[in-house]
Amino acid sequence: MNNCILTVKSTSVVVTGGNLEITIPEVTLTNHQPFRLIICQSIPADAAVDQVILINGTTQIPMMVRTGNYLRADQVRCRRCYDLVYGNNPIHASLLFFVPRSCYDVVNVTTPAPTETADAVAAQEVAVPNESVDIPTNV
Repeated sequence: MNNCILTVKSTSVVVTGGNLEITIPEVTLTNHQPFRLIICQSIPADAAVDQVILINGTTQIPMMVRTGNYLRADQVRCRRCYDLVYGNNPIHASLLFFVPRSCYDVVNVTTPAPTETADAVAAQEVAVPNESVDIPTNV
């Protein structure tokens, strides 16, 4: 029985197009495969809160935190090991442990107010008359 986990060391860490790209040697990853990433290079100072992407050959693999959000550059450190699991639907790598909170400010998406449907308007227009009910006074 082989209990070894695939360990991959980064070969470069750069900021490109608003992403922090961590390049790793080309390896074959299968669905649900755990692996360990060691970031060997310094994180560029201009990375800020950029999304972290693994570059495996020509494949871009977004990294996710346990909550399903994208991993951000301010949540990773150089010379650290990160235990991940690879998924292919969609392609991603999820961290298996918690990382510090990001300073990334998520823009709240506003939901438009619901509009009344024709049926709701018609139901409001048809008023049902209230029937008076005699309530006995001597109980």
